[in-house]
Amino acid sequence: GTVVLQAGEDPEFAPEAIATLIQQLKNLGLAVTLSLGEWDRQTYLLWKQAGADRYL
Repeated sequence: GTVVLQAGEDPEFAPEAIATLIQQLKNLGLAVTLSLGEWDRQTYLLWKQAGADRYL
């Protein structure tokens, strides 16, 4: 299956917490698509390394 996480930019979202969530979803065998607004390149790389499959 696939999970889509969607939200706007929010300073309350810690990129590391999202990375942990991505890892947990991947451990369940799910594909992960993110749509979380605009972030810096380092954050996108963090999420990719955590296992995110796509970014909208």
